[in-house]
Amino acid sequence: MYRDILKDSWVVQEERQEGKLEGFQQALLKIVQRRFPEMVDLTKKQIDGVEDPELLEDLLINISLAQNVQDAIRALFALDKTERRTDTDHDAPTMNDL
Repeated sequence: MYRDILKDSWVVQEERQEGKLEGFQQALLKIVQRRFPEMVDLTKKQIDGVEDPELLEDLLINISLAQNVQDAIRALFALDKTERRTDTDHDAPTMNDL
């Protein structure tokens, strides 16, 4: 009973998310270090502050599948666009609304 309460608590959920984030960040940096060592600093900058484990997981997959450094760079900058889109206020008017 208490185990279920603890498992569902916001503190435990927050810790799990932090653990996922750290795990994805470490795995991503290891892959980049091995495949595209010239991109390590850029990768660190791009993933710093990302708080969505699913975004990092997608990036991890995309970097793993990248055929060359250009594909990997595109994947990193696509993360930036995706992150900006999720951070914006969805109720704000768009150009189509004006």
